[in-house]
Amino acid sequence: QSVTVVASGFLIGDPSFALLAILADGTVIELMQASVANVQVIHNAIAPAVDIYANGELLIDDFEFRTATPFEFLPAGVEITLAVAPDTSTSAASAIATFPVTLDNGKTYVVFAKGILGDVDTPFGLAVNDMGQTQAASGTGVDLLLYHGSPDAPAVDVLTGGSIIYDDIAYDGFSSRYENVPAAQYILDITPSDDNNTIVASYTANVNALEGGAAVVFASGFFSGSAPGFAVWVALPDGMTFPLPITTSTNELERIIQGFSVAPNPAIGSTTINFGLEESADLNLRLMGLNGQLFQNLDLGRLTKGDYTQKVDLTELPTGQYVLSLVSDKGIISKKLIIIQ
Repeated sequence: QSVTVVASGFLIGDPSFALLAILADGTVIELMQASVANVQVIHNAIAPAVDIYANGELLIDDFEFRTATPFEFLPAGVEITLAVAPDTSTSAASAIATFPVTLDNGKTYVVFAKGILGDVDTPFGLAVNDMGQTQAASGTGVDLLLYHGSPDAPAVDVLTGGSIIYDDIAYDGFSSRYENVPAAQYILDITPSDDNNTIVASYTANVNALEGGAAVVFASGFFSGSAPGFAVWVALPDGMTFPLPITTSTNELERIIQGFSVAPNPAIGSTTINFGLEESADLNLRLMGLNGQLFQNLDLGRLTKGDYTQKVDLTELPTGQYVLSLVSDKGIISKKLIIIQ
């Protein structure tokens, strides 16, 4: 038979919106609205590739560590039994763990596989967040959600330009909301939650191409140095994942840099930094806004022990407060800078 499907009614008002199926004999059947949730699953458990089953049906085949599914619709309002099995499985009967999940109609979920497979203290499990987004809520900038998925890492803060954007996030915790930032390049500094002066690691986050979009940033791997090693990854709504490049992972630079100064400050058009090196180091000069946006990143090269002066051009920058930093693999040291007209 042939069937014509018609969109009918008002999205807001009477008669209400409906999809109608019209049969060849004139019979009209109103199609029932399905209860669904939009779900992305991210594999961040310390485990090999796995197969995921939903109510006995294969949902994700050969799901590898640090990969993600795109957002997909799953039934809502009914219990779904998610089963995790080895990637060589042929059915849900081979499951090594099962999790009953009931999703709410109309919600968007980010679900992380977490923990360590076979570990009693940090068992394999699921972390479910029902605040997921596939795009920026305002339609502009980029919305970023943070998940702490490193099982042996302490609680952390994440800073950009000296300002805290994610505060006191412990293992298996999500940030309380998506943070909206302009589509630009940023430096994310990771510090202990109780000591923002100690930068454990810094990462470059380039979100220029994500205008109007959303993403999930997640800590992954072992902080202690065991394999897989600690890293910060990003998952996009289409399922693409990638690691953020690290810029520094220690904080020893203050020991080898003496007399770091910026003058004039406030500055018009340009300023000059002065510093002394106690030992050789590869240095970059970085200029950021207080929101973490990167404006300049100058490679100073390999510098030997001695005193140095470096002029910084500010002519293209608007009035405001900025952060000037010297960065190497030994750490980071920063000074605030005010630009005036």
